[in-house]
This record gives sequence, C-alpha cells and structure tokens, in this order.
Amino acid sequence: MKIFILLLAFSLLTFSQKKVKKPFRKLIARSSEFDSFNMPAQSPLRGINPQINNKDEVLFKVPVSSFQETEKIFYHYSSSKNKRKKRAVKIFETKPNEYLSDPFFSKKGIIFYTFDVAGTKHVYLKSKKSKPEIIFTPSKHQISMIFEIFSYGNDLYFRGKDSQGKLGIYKYQREEKTVSPIFTVGQKYRNKEIFYIFPLAMKGNFATCKVRLAGLDEKNPEVLLRLNFETNKHKVIASNKLFKKSSIFTSFRNSAAINKNGSIAFIALSKGERSLFLNRLSQEHITTPIVTPEGKLKSFQHFPPSINANNSIAFRGLDSKNRENIYLANKDKTGIVLKKFQYIYTEKKEKSVVMHEKETPPFGGIPAINDKNTIISNISLRTLDPYTLNPTHIQSGILMIKNPDSYLK
Repeated sequence: MKIFILLLAFSLLTFSQKKVKKPFRKLIARSSEFDSFNMPAQSPLRGINPQINNKDEVLFKVPVSSFQETEKIFYHYSSSKNKRKKRAVKIFETKPNEYLSDPFFSKKGIIFYTFDVAGTKHVYLKSKKSKPEIIFTPSKHQISMIFEIFSYGNDLYFRGKDSQGKLGIYKYQREEKTVSPIFTVGQKYRNKEIFYIFPLAMKGNFATCKVRLAGLDEKNPEVLLRLNFETNKHKVIASNKLFKKSSIFTSFRNSAAINKNGSIAFIALSKGERSLFLNRLSQEHITTPIVTPEGKLKSFQHFPPSINANNSIAFRGLDSKNRENIYLANKDKTGIVLKKFQYIYTEKKEKSVVMHEKETPPFGGIPAINDKNTIISNISLRTLDPYTLNPTHIQSGILMIKNPDSYLK
C-alpha cells in the first residue's frame, strides 16, 4: 500500500511538473535591408504599436519608408494553426500619400482608419469572412480628424476633432449614422473649463483618458477618468493636487491603460516618485501602487503600460544601468521579460541581439499583453557575425514572449 501511495504521489508530481510551461521568446516577423520574414524588406517599424488577441494572433502596421511608398497591415496567425505555410498575410495596403492608424482587434473584426495631410479619410472593418469595408467616413459627419478609435457593440468611439477644430470624445452610431459628442473642450467640469483631452484607451465598454482643466500648461488641474459606455456613467478616479488639495498625486503621464473589467493602470508622480498605480472598478475608491522604482527598475519610460483582464501589466522601463527593458508586473511581483542586449534567434536560427545603436532604445511603441500573459513587442535587433560575434546591420522585428510568469520575482 505504501509503495502504491509513493508511486501515485510521484506520478502526480511528474504531471504537475509537465503542466508548468516554460517561457520562450519567438521572433514572428523581421525586416532588414537585405531580406525579410513575414513582412516586407526595408521596412523600419519605428513607433508602431502591435496588437495581440487571446488566440495569440497579432496585428501590426508596416509604415511608409524611403523604400516603401505605401503603408500596410499584416495579420499573423496563431502558431496553433501550424498547417498554414504562410503565417502572416497582408490584409490592407494604402494608396501612395495615404497613411494608416495602428489596427486593433474588436469583436466584429479588425478596425483601422486611413488619413492624409487633410485629415482622416475612412474607417474600415475587416471581418474574418470579408474584405475590409468602409464603415465610417468622418468628413460626412463634420469630423475632420480621428486620433484613437475603438468599438463597442455596433458603435464606434473615438477621440477626434470636428470640422471647427474642437477636440472631444465622440460616438458614431452605425445604424442611425449619427455622430454625437460625449464631451469636448470648452465644456465645464466643476466650474473649470476643459482645455485638453489626452489619448483615449478603451477595452470593451470601458475607456480612460486624462483631462486637463483651466489651462493648457502642466500647472493646471488634471483628472483621470473612467468612462463606462454601457451605463453612460463616467467618473474621476484620480486627480492632481491642483484639482484636489488632498490628492496624493502631483501629475500623471499623458496616457493610461484599461482592461475589459474596468481596471486602470497608470503612471503618476506621487510623494516625489513616479510609480505604477492600479485602480479596480470593484474598489474604485482605492488606488494601489503596484510598482515603485527599486532594484532592477530605475524609472519608467514615457509610454503608457498595457493591462490584461487578470491585472497583469506590461511596461517599458530603465534599469540601474540605464538600459531599457520590458517589464511584467502584478500586485505581488515584478520582473524583466525582455532586456536590451538580450540574445534571441531569427527564423534562420541566426543568433541576434536586441539592440539598435548602443545608446538608443531597442523598443518601439507600446508592448501589448493578452489575457494569457503573452506579450508582443516592436523591437530592433542585430544579427551577430558568426566569426567576430559583432552586431551587424539594424533590423526591425515583432517579438512574442509566451509564458513569461516565471520571470516575476
């Protein structure tokens, strides 16, 4: 009987060990002056923001360059669909002198817009079974420019300017074909005029943005909002001392992140130190510092974080040696998931290093995280010469980091 129990315990231990997934990094697209993988050659990605859904499918824009006169959107299939010979497909390409927003995933499909020097031209929806179709032409509704756009249900929500140049958060109802402002600059909030609305972030029916009141410069009251487009109830979740003297916050970074449950992650200056904070919808009267600069984190970079449904947060930061890294944090732990000068391998099994120039950041845009904690990042890389081991020419790439939880310490 004792032998049976020991064997059973050993088998359970072995099974639990097999269930632990090891972290790994995978380059899913790459572009250099000479060749490419899953994207066009000679295509520097610069500040683009790749997107990832819970199937580990990835969207990214390839911007115009001195070698590419049009912009393109690529869709990368999940690696689970291993029967596909071609993992990435081009789903849209602009005309010359037209440009693209970063695309994003929605329940209806993939949404993005085109623009030129005159303003935003069209908003497109690409469903799985159809080609991209125009679902909104802003100029027909006295909207001149869209900055960020999202969808909830059948409607679109965006930060943009009307034909008079008035910045605001707007709603486009697709069935009624009408645009209505949710709030705009010039309106009053608690007897203070709205002077500027910072970038909008949205997931599901929840959105967040920073609003500056009473004046344009930083020495004015600021509030951070949680918007609920299902109930149409919007609330201030944090403010600076110039808005409320008892506030613990001196200032906020320009952009925040939100998940489908309404939790908001943001970087703010509090008590003389910038920290990463979390405000949950279920405890909206409590704002918790999640990460403060210490140990392997010296400071935060000037990019917003990303947050998933489990309140895991990915962000860019600097370590004690001023090297930029990508970090993952939850309410208990923080860890580095991708370092500057990290060794990775290309699809050709060539050893490479994550870097641009020695003193410049190796990352572009905002890292994204899905609900499985898979992280996607826009990176620069350089293949190592096989003889000298010196870094060669600079390349652009999209890197996926799967199962990163073991990096949390």
